[in-house]
Amino acid sequence: MEGKFLPMHPMGIVLPDGTALRRWQSWEVNSDCQKIPTSSWRATFGPANRAEVRRIEAMLAGNPVVTIELCGTPQVTGRVQELDSYTSRDQGSILNVAGTDTMCSAVKASLDLGFQAHGAQSVRDLIAAAVARWHVQVVGDDSADRQVRMTRRRTNPGLHCDEGTLDEEGETVYTTEDLAAEQSDEVETKESRELHARPGEKVIAWIRRLLEAHNLCAWVQSDGKLWIGRPNYRQPVAIALHRAHPREEPNEGTIIEGGKTSTPGDQLTSVRVVGRVGRGGETRLDASVMDMQAILAGWDTPVIEEVRDIRSQAQALARAKRTLAESQVACWRYVAKMAGIGVGPRMPTYGCMVGIHDDDEGVHRDAFVIKRQVKASREDAVETRLECILPNLWGVA
Repeated sequence: MEGKFLPMHPMGIVLPDGTALRRWQSWEVNSDCQKIPTSSWRATFGPANRAEVRRIEAMLAGNPVVTIELCGTPQVTGRVQELDSYTSRDQGSILNVAGTDTMCSAVKASLDLGFQAHGAQSVRDLIAAAVARWHVQVVGDDSADRQVRMTRRRTNPGLHCDEGTLDEEGETVYTTEDLAAEQSDEVETKESRELHARPGEKVIAWIRRLLEAHNLCAWVQSDGKLWIGRPNYRQPVAIALHRAHPREEPNEGTIIEGGKTSTPGDQLTSVRVVGRVGRGGETRLDASVMDMQAILAGWDTPVIEEVRDIRSQAQALARAKRTLAESQVACWRYVAKMAGIGVGPRMPTYGCMVGIHDDDEGVHRDAFVIKRQVKASREDAVETRLECILPNLWGVA
């Protein structure tokens, strides 16, 4: 396994001037589309001589916007958050670097006092105004960026590469003819006249509150733009993942470890959201949703939430739907460790659909990827860890 898919430098950090730093001895890139910021990364350079480490450190010390690539394909756009250098007499100098996507500053930053919603502003308009200071664009279609994230441009010799062509340097180059968007639906967001920011409220906390009230999701794309909408579960399955045969050397893209978690007892069967709005609280809000399949199966876990931060019956219903969906999502997850980074020219990514064929666990179904971790070290082969959920649960209107 080690010799078959252990490329030395499939991960690169690209500076604004196009300089690509690729000689990282160990690294990992983490993405979770249920969170903002969505992606983070960490890499180690060295052991090397002190002058070389200082040169790399100087390139990254000015807080530049960098692009993290895997096999030549952009995966994260963000800034360096941590530089840690270390020198020893025996091992030489080492540089550890870590960073986060373009929304990293919004975690600690507060919204301006007086930041308010006005009239016909949509959720996207409001969030775009809140993140404008970091030059983050807000978009409503993730399909084109998802296709880019999944398409592997090139790999080093030694990888399983039956669908690419070799260039003059002996590296495998893949085509990118399938980068067109698949016509994802544009989500029309509601007006939000009264969802004003609270004094000192952090940008990310306010965005989460706004998304929750309108039953929307958001994640940061590979190009640094903030996508807002609902997951597209109708997209075609991008990659089929198969369990490696126990008596054969696993190919890149096969499942070497995997299992499912099912906790139906934790699933809510009904959610009721209540509250009062208006001057003196004269208007009562009351919205309910139920999971009939869970009820018919004999589960009985009703929940009542009293809320103070919503302003309409529609927002109360959206809150109830989201609370129920979150409990459903948590009740079935499949986690797999995959050899290498992808299958031929394709890499699984957060926000895509994959087909899982695992005889050992009895799982044969399509699933939606919500988390991905790709990592490598000097001693170990490159591995990808995926966490998947059933489609049509999270972020459903």
